[in-house]
Amino acid sequence: MSAMAIRLILNLSFAAHFRSNILGAQNCHISTHEQMCLSGGVLNTEAGKKVLIVEDNQLNMKLFSDLLLSMDLVVLKSEDGSDAIELAQAHKPNLILMDIQLPGRSGLDLTQILKADEETKSIPIVAVTAFAMKGDSERILAAGCDGYIAKPISLLEFTTTVSKFIGLNQADSAP
Repeated sequence: MSAMAIRLILNLSFAAHFRSNILGAQNCHISTHEQMCLSGGVLNTEAGKKVLIVEDNQLNMKLFSDLLLSMDLVVLKSEDGSDAIELAQAHKPNLILMDIQLPGRSGLDLTQILKADEETKSIPIVAVTAFAMKGDSERILAAGCDGYIAKPISLLEFTTTVSKFIGLNQADSAP
Protein backbone atom coordinates (compact mmCIF):
# COMPACT_ATOMS: atom_id res chain seq x y z
CA MET A 1 0.00 0.00 0.00
CA SER A 2 1.42 3.38 -1.00
CA ALA A 3 2.02 6.31 1.33
CA MET A 4 -0.80 8.24 -0.38
CA ALA A 5 -3.29 5.41 0.18
CA ILE A 6 -2.32 5.17 3.85
CA ARG A 7 -2.67 8.97 4.29
CA LEU A 8 -6.10 8.86 2.61
CA ILE A 9 -7.30 6.07 4.90
CA LEU A 10 -5.98 7.89 7.98
CA ASN A 11 -7.49 11.24 6.91
CA LEU A 12 -10.89 9.69 6.20
CA SER A 13 -10.82 7.62 9.39
CA PHE A 14 -9.95 10.65 11.51
CA ALA A 15 -12.64 12.82 9.89
CA ALA A 16 -15.28 10.11 10.37
CA HIS A 17 -14.23 9.57 14.01
CA PHE A 18 -14.25 13.30 14.72
CA ARG A 19 -17.68 13.84 13.15
CA SER A 20 -19.40 10.90 14.82
CA ASN A 21 -17.69 10.69 18.22
CA ILE A 22 -16.78 14.29 18.99
CA LEU A 23 -19.40 16.30 17.10
CA GLY A 24 -22.08 13.62 17.45
CA ALA A 25 -23.04 14.08 13.80
CA GLN A 26 -23.15 11.44 11.11
CA ASN A 27 -23.24 13.66 8.03
CA CYS A 28 -21.43 16.79 9.20
CA HIS A 29 -19.23 18.43 6.52
CA ILE A 30 -15.78 19.47 7.70
CA SER A 31 -14.29 22.19 5.54
CA THR A 32 -10.76 22.19 4.17
CA HIS A 33 -9.87 24.88 6.70
CA GLU A 34 -11.24 22.79 9.59
CA GLN A 35 -9.43 19.68 8.34
CA MET A 36 -6.14 21.53 8.23
CA CYS A 37 -6.67 23.10 11.67
CA LEU A 38 -7.62 19.75 13.19
CA SER A 39 -4.53 18.12 11.71
CA GLY A 40 -2.27 20.84 13.14
CA GLY A 41 -1.80 22.50 9.77
CA VAL A 42 -2.44 26.06 8.77
CA LEU A 43 -4.49 26.95 5.73
CA ASN A 44 -1.91 28.82 3.68
CA THR A 45 -2.78 29.00 0.01
CA GLU A 46 0.54 30.72 -0.71
CA ALA A 47 2.53 27.60 0.20
CA GLY A 48 2.39 24.23 -1.51
CA LYS A 49 0.74 23.08 -4.70
CA LYS A 50 -2.85 24.27 -5.11
CA VAL A 51 -5.72 22.67 -6.98
CA LEU A 52 -9.01 24.43 -7.68
CA ILE A 53 -11.98 22.07 -7.93
CA VAL A 54 -14.98 23.37 -9.88
CA GLU A 55 -17.73 20.83 -9.18
CA ASP A 56 -21.41 21.18 -8.29
CA ASN A 57 -21.95 17.61 -7.06
CA GLN A 58 -21.18 17.48 -3.33
CA LEU A 59 -20.19 13.80 -3.33
CA ASN A 60 -17.73 14.34 -6.17
CA MET A 61 -16.39 17.49 -4.48
CA LYS A 62 -15.79 15.53 -1.27
CA LEU A 63 -14.12 12.63 -3.09
CA PHE A 64 -11.83 14.88 -5.16
CA SER A 65 -11.01 17.02 -2.13
CA ASP A 66 -10.14 14.02 0.05
CA LEU A 67 -7.94 12.55 -2.68
CA LEU A 68 -6.11 15.84 -3.21
CA LEU A 69 -5.66 16.44 0.52
CA SER A 70 -4.20 12.93 0.85
CA MET A 71 -1.65 13.99 -1.79
CA ASP A 72 -0.66 16.91 0.48
CA LEU A 73 -2.19 19.48 -1.86
CA VAL A 74 -4.02 22.68 -0.94
CA VAL A 75 -7.63 22.50 -2.13
CA LEU A 76 -9.69 25.45 -3.32
CA LYS A 77 -13.39 24.88 -4.08
CA SER A 78 -15.96 26.42 -6.39
CA GLU A 79 -19.27 24.66 -5.95
CA ASP A 80 -21.08 26.02 -8.99
CA GLY A 81 -18.43 27.82 -11.03
CA SER A 82 -19.73 31.30 -10.21
CA ASP A 83 -16.53 32.20 -8.33
CA ALA A 84 -14.08 30.01 -10.29
CA ILE A 85 -12.54 32.84 -12.30
CA GLU A 86 -12.04 35.02 -9.23
CA LEU A 87 -10.51 32.13 -7.27
CA ALA A 88 -8.15 31.28 -10.14
CA GLN A 89 -7.04 34.91 -10.51
CA ALA A 90 -6.57 35.42 -6.76
CA HIS A 91 -4.83 32.15 -5.87
CA LYS A 92 -3.11 31.07 -9.12
CA PRO A 93 -3.66 27.32 -8.59
CA ASN A 94 -1.26 24.85 -10.13
CA LEU A 95 -4.21 22.95 -11.61
CA ILE A 96 -7.95 23.37 -12.12
CA LEU A 97 -10.26 20.33 -12.12
CA MET A 98 -13.31 21.46 -14.10
CA ASP A 99 -16.71 19.81 -14.21
CA ILE A 100 -18.26 20.45 -17.62
CA GLN A 101 -21.96 20.33 -16.66
CA LEU A 102 -22.43 23.17 -14.18
CA PRO A 103 -25.58 25.14 -13.33
CA GLY A 104 -25.69 28.46 -15.14
CA ARG A 105 -22.46 28.65 -17.12
CA SER A 106 -20.83 25.52 -18.54
CA GLY A 107 -17.35 24.37 -17.58
CA LEU A 108 -16.29 24.79 -21.20
CA ASP A 109 -17.36 28.46 -21.12
CA LEU A 110 -15.35 28.96 -17.91
CA THR A 111 -12.37 27.20 -19.50
CA GLN A 112 -12.45 29.51 -22.51
CA ILE A 113 -12.62 32.59 -20.25
CA LEU A 114 -9.70 31.35 -18.13
CA LYS A 115 -7.60 30.50 -21.20
CA ALA A 116 -8.26 33.97 -22.71
CA ASP A 117 -7.14 35.75 -19.51
CA GLU A 118 -3.43 36.67 -19.30
CA GLU A 119 -3.41 35.92 -15.55
CA THR A 120 -4.81 32.41 -15.84
CA LYS A 121 -4.12 31.14 -19.36
CA SER A 122 -1.09 29.09 -18.32
CA ILE A 123 -2.95 27.19 -15.56
CA PRO A 124 -3.66 23.63 -16.76
CA ILE A 125 -7.35 22.72 -16.75
CA VAL A 126 -8.45 19.09 -16.62
CA ALA A 127 -12.09 18.32 -17.40
CA VAL A 128 -13.66 15.82 -15.03
CA THR A 129 -16.94 14.86 -16.63
CA ALA A 130 -19.50 12.17 -17.30
CA PHE A 131 -19.34 13.03 -21.02
CA ALA A 132 -17.78 9.84 -22.34
CA MET A 133 -19.26 9.48 -25.79
CA LYS A 134 -17.15 9.24 -28.92
CA GLY A 135 -15.83 12.69 -29.73
CA ASP A 136 -16.50 14.22 -26.30
CA SER A 137 -12.85 14.18 -25.21
CA GLU A 138 -11.79 15.77 -28.51
CA ARG A 139 -14.45 18.49 -28.15
CA ILE A 140 -13.39 19.19 -24.56
CA LEU A 141 -9.69 19.39 -25.49
CA ALA A 142 -10.51 21.63 -28.46
CA ALA A 143 -12.34 24.01 -26.09
CA GLY A 144 -9.09 24.59 -24.17
CA CYS A 145 -8.89 21.86 -21.54
CA ASP A 146 -5.42 20.36 -21.16
CA GLY A 147 -6.64 16.95 -20.05
CA TYR A 148 -9.71 14.81 -19.50
CA ILE A 149 -10.86 12.40 -16.79
CA ALA A 150 -14.11 10.48 -17.28
CA LYS A 151 -16.58 9.96 -14.43
CA PRO A 152 -16.88 7.72 -12.61
CA ILE A 153 -13.21 8.29 -11.92
CA SER A 154 -10.52 5.68 -11.62
CA LEU A 155 -8.36 6.37 -8.55
CA LEU A 156 -5.20 5.54 -10.47
CA GLU A 157 -6.13 7.71 -13.47
CA PHE A 158 -7.13 10.60 -11.19
CA THR A 159 -3.93 10.61 -9.12
CA THR A 160 -1.72 10.00 -12.16
CA THR A 161 -3.32 12.85 -14.11
CA VAL A 162 -3.13 15.29 -11.18
CA SER A 163 0.49 14.32 -10.53
CA LYS A 164 1.38 14.81 -14.19
CA PHE A 165 -0.07 18.31 -14.37
CA ILE A 166 1.32 19.63 -11.09
CA GLY A 167 4.70 17.91 -11.22
CA LEU A 168 4.42 15.47 -8.32
CA ASN A 169 6.56 12.36 -8.19
CA GLN A 170 4.10 9.72 -9.36
CA ALA A 171 5.54 7.10 -6.99
CA ASP A 172 4.45 9.33 -4.09
CA SER A 173 0.90 9.74 -5.37
CA ALA A 174 0.04 6.31 -6.74
CA PRO A 175 -2.65 4.43 -4.79
